[in-house]
Amino acid sequence: MWAILYSLPCSVTIVYQDRSDEQVHEKALAGVFVQIGLVPNSQFLKDVVDLTSYGEVIIDHKCQTSQSGIFAAGDVTTVPYKQIVVSMGEGSKAALAAFEYLLSHEVEEEDLSSQSTEQSKVA
Repeated sequence: MWAILYSLPCSVTIVYQDRSDEQVHEKALAGVFVQIGLVPNSQFLKDVVDLTSYGEVIIDHKCQTSQSGIFAAGDVTTVPYKQIVVSMGEGSKAALAAFEYLLSHEVEEEDLSSQSTEQSKVA
């Protein structure tokens, strides 16, 4: 199989201001890759589940965290490829694993009655 690749002349110019000295710079580029959200927003979980030094939620192959019954998926986890399609698949996997977990763990009646009592107080 043969493939012919053409290299078209293309340039992009970016103009930016350096925050440290406020100088404006202009740079010609051959291409631009945009990436956002490099730091996971997981600090609220630091005392709940295990996190890496980067703040990623540590999960196993079924998206289970270090805390039984808590599942995580997406870019906030230790999954190596931070892509939308990967996160979608991981979300599906986490939902299935959570469903499986709920089926295999009976909720004690005491827990249910205390929850319904608390809910009636709120209503």
